[in-house]
Amino acid sequence: MRFAIRAVVLLLAAAILWFFANRLTAHKQVVRVVELADKVPYVSSSTFRIATWNVSRCRGQAPGYDPDLGGPPHKRADRARAMGAFLKDHAVDIVVLTEVDFGSSWSGGIDHATLIAESGGFGWMVQIHNEDIALPWWRVKGGMAVVSRFPVVAAEPVELPNPNGWQQWISGANNPWSREQKRWAHLTKGESMFGLRRTAAVDIQLPRGPKLRIAGFHWPSRSKKLQQAMAERALEIVGDSPYPVVLAGDFNLVPRAFRRPGTPDNALDLLMDSAHLKASPPHHPPEQMWSFPAKKPAAAIDLVLMPADWPITETRAIPSLLSDHLPVYLDLRLSVAP
Repeated sequence: MRFAIRAVVLLLAAAILWFFANRLTAHKQVVRVVELADKVPYVSSSTFRIATWNVSRCRGQAPGYDPDLGGPPHKRADRARAMGAFLKDHAVDIVVLTEVDFGSSWSGGIDHATLIAESGGFGWMVQIHNEDIALPWWRVKGGMAVVSRFPVVAAEPVELPNPNGWQQWISGANNPWSREQKRWAHLTKGESMFGLRRTAAVDIQLPRGPKLRIAGFHWPSRSKKLQQAMAERALEIVGDSPYPVVLAGDFNLVPRAFRRPGTPDNALDLLMDSAHLKASPPHHPPEQMWSFPAKKPAAAIDLVLMPADWPITETRAIPSLLSDHLPVYLDLRLSVAP
């Protein structure tokens, strides 16, 4: 009996040490840049396709939000490879992936973002770790990824407003009581949200063209205060950038252009109005942007937002049942040097 108690105590002590060791080093892996190509691809076209896709941890059409659903790990891995092939078939050049695993236990320790990038023939990938919890027998590691056919020249972490310091520290934040978080305390105090929301300023060099700054987002779905805080932070990202900014991801809100007239404004409207962003060409059919739920799309919540003066030629959601969200792409035509 005494031996069993000691064994349990030692096991718990080891788990606690393991957890805290990971928490103390996790900040070094907030943003990870992976180069998969040995050369920059030749591009003759001046049109670039940028997309966003909530891959829902490669669970497919599994109901609810249980990360253990969606089949065994090898089925999830097959689905990740299929997603990469799907993006390649649809000529996507840059994609922001949300709800993607980088090696969680329920995924069998398999890095879905890397499988998608490799299967899609992408040359560069930036992983943004929003969840990083480690115990000897269990691991959660996931967040967002920006995957590109063109070189990533820089990638820096960007803090977003997050509530509940202890909750965020446990789930992945290295300093939820930072000066940056204190700036947003008036909007985040008393709010609850599991899983850190963080992004990165990812600078990509287009072939014979300008640099773009990509910032991915996954906004909370329920808290209007947190949504407002996210919108205000996004405006800062746009204003502080030396390059044109593209915002993409799962915003969990429908912009005014795709809602019925007379509905109240939301935080996404604040963002688009203030930053003069647009999600589609003029007179674009709203139903072409519906991305959720994948089986019967009824809401445009997955968006790629561009500066309002940029020439967008097309944007639409692409039918697919690989996730419970549809991928959404936007075609951008830019003048490029000969």
